[in-house]
Amino acid sequence: MKNISKIIFVASLALAAISCNKSAPEKAAVESSFDACAPVPTASIDAASFTTDGLTASVKVSFTGVTDASSDKLSLGLVYSTDPTFVESSFVPAAELKDGTYTITCNVIAKSKTYFKAVAANAGGSSYSETLAKDIPDIPFYLKISGTYFVKETSEADGHEYEHDIEIAVDKNDNTKCIIKNIEPYYASNGLLFNKGYNYLEGIVDNDAETITVPALTSLNLGGRMVCGLGDEGLLDIVFKFDGTNALIRDISMYIVYINENNGLSAEDAYAPTTYTKK
Repeated sequence: MKNISKIIFVASLALAAISCNKSAPEKAAVESSFDACAPVPTASIDAASFTTDGLTASVKVSFTGVTDASSDKLSLGLVYSTDPTFVESSFVPAAELKDGTYTITCNVIAKSKTYFKAVAANAGGSSYSETLAKDIPDIPFYLKISGTYFVKETSEADGHEYEHDIEIAVDKNDNTKCIIKNIEPYYASNGLLFNKGYNYLEGIVDNDAETITVPALTSLNLGGRMVCGLGDEGLLDIVFKFDGTNALIRDISMYIVYINENNGLSAEDAYAPTTYTKK
């Protein structure tokens, strides 16, 4: 312990000697070595303007102090998250980069607590409004699932990974039925899409269980190809299960099958279990 104290004492003397031998720089000289920070506009949020239908939310945000001096790397908009710390969040920009009030609409998750802030940021830093916390109401399952989903799928035939979008459209006249568009990734990547009359499945929506079921051997509308799962008991339905937020999970492999020349079934490919995340 004494040795350590002695080293610290000697080092302190050395530093003192150095400081005595070198005069301090003038304040103006120090300030001239730094770039002046750009002024940051202020941001506010109008809590009374908030509206939501459980799918989207809208709120008014305002910004003041946007000038030429504050325009370097300027962004204005709304940041929102289901995490009150905003560690993971989404951003929607304002329509213009100038002073004013803007109504911003964003996608939200039904039956969640969501946090919103107006934000102004530039080269000089960031400023935020107070946080607006809102409970998003629950909505029927068929309303939650309509829309576009991003998915990564891996072929079990050759290991190729596909990244693509599918779309789920619920029947407007019968919310227990839906169409799943562009579901097969290989053919989707080669241009065989729903808008050309190909590559879609008809599904059964269970609003209570919050699932979409595609019965085994449902037509894929791709030259006689069909889909099914496969288990010890034989052919299985393909079931998409809602995760309670914004995704559908398929937890069995999806086989692409066709009727062969002997009137039996042959598998062309299979896609490993995956998650479809709503965009």
